[in-house]
Amino acid sequence: MNFRQYIKTLNPIFIEEKVDLKFEIAAILKKLDGTPVYFPTYRLIGNIYSTPDLYASSVGLNDFSEWIPFFIKARYNFGKLIESKNTPKMKKVSIDDLPILTHYEKDAGKYITSDALIATRDGRTNVSTHRILIPNKGEATLRIVRRDLYELFMDAKEHGEDLPIDVCIGVPPSVQIAAATSLDPLENELEFAAALEGGELPTINGLPDSEIIIKGKLLHDKVTEEGPFYDIAEKYDIVRKEPVLQIVEILAKEDFIYHALLPAGMDHKFLMGLPRVPVIYDEVKKLGVDVKKVYLSSEGFGWLKTIIGIKKKSEDDIRKVLDGTVKAHYSTKIIIVVDEDIDVTNESEVQKAITLNTKFDNNNPIILTDVKGSSLDPRAEGDLGSKMLIDATKPLKFRKESFEQGKIPFDESKFEKFKLSRRKID
Repeated sequence: MNFRQYIKTLNPIFIEEKVDLKFEIAAILKKLDGTPVYFPTYRLIGNIYSTPDLYASSVGLNDFSEWIPFFIKARYNFGKLIESKNTPKMKKVSIDDLPILTHYEKDAGKYITSDALIATRDGRTNVSTHRILIPNKGEATLRIVRRDLYELFMDAKEHGEDLPIDVCIGVPPSVQIAAATSLDPLENELEFAAALEGGELPTINGLPDSEIIIKGKLLHDKVTEEGPFYDIAEKYDIVRKEPVLQIVEILAKEDFIYHALLPAGMDHKFLMGLPRVPVIYDEVKKLGVDVKKVYLSSEGFGWLKTIIGIKKKSEDDIRKVLDGTVKAHYSTKIIIVVDEDIDVTNESEVQKAITLNTKFDNNNPIILTDVKGSSLDPRAEGDLGSKMLIDATKPLKFRKESFEQGKIPFDESKFEKFKLSRRKID
């Protein structure tokens, strides 16, 4: 399913009035977060992955409950790339022809935030998402985190070479998700996207079907300031020196639709966080834990706080949960382990489990200091941060009456037949 096919399955709110690309569209996307929004004046759409079920439907699932097994199957069974039978007509455009947004008051300027950036070097392909600051027509600035693209760029830089890249916007949902997924360095995210498609991904000259393709190169010998930028943790990221992206050519479909992604919106949090959920589940399960549920909570911005439901077989399971979670998602800062009957998406239930089940002592919580953390954690120093695991499961040996929840026997169908009214007592 390509981008255009996916958005045709949605039922977006139309904003017919002309609004400003600077702040106003971002403000509307924020106000309507959780609902797709289309701006026909600019042919721009946003909030298209802003609920778990929207996210799941983008790859053909009925609801989000199917996501973990679907992802894991694809993760271990990559698909293949095929040459598309249909080649869309593309036209040359300038950067000014794209409705690129300025999102927040103190952002450094206009940012592209919804890209799938594709780079290949020495037979190794990486697809990833990186924010791109657009200060002028000919050049842009790319924020590169120290992962696979960074390694490709540093290899090119050491050889005194620029790194050619293609910035694709309006890509198939499978590619958008694959770009947000951390794979092994030698694995090709496009082949993973093909697995999410069911086995095959059509490509055109090695690239996925895209509404817009910005062709350029990361300059090995030029950096400039990037930031501030309001990021997923709802704070401004710091200003850094980052490589310059020289724009060579921009191609777009005749009637292109621009995909806008609101930083720190639910789109951002789900696209970034939900690919981590199955990876955490899989790593914890490999350690022999009967894991039932994994959730990256909104209180942790869909990134820094992990809630895990397990069927505990041994008190040793708790340490295994910690080890597996940190291996799968080193950015996590807080891990809470609960019993399988707790709804991990319900913060109230999780907090009650902590209050009732946790015995705070030298073993609980488990605190790790000076370990690899997230650059999104404002308390991290360099690459080092801290982590805490709270065991909110019931002990294996306990008096049932101490933890049993009360129930009131009642036939709920009777209540539905009651005629309810509100009035003052005479």
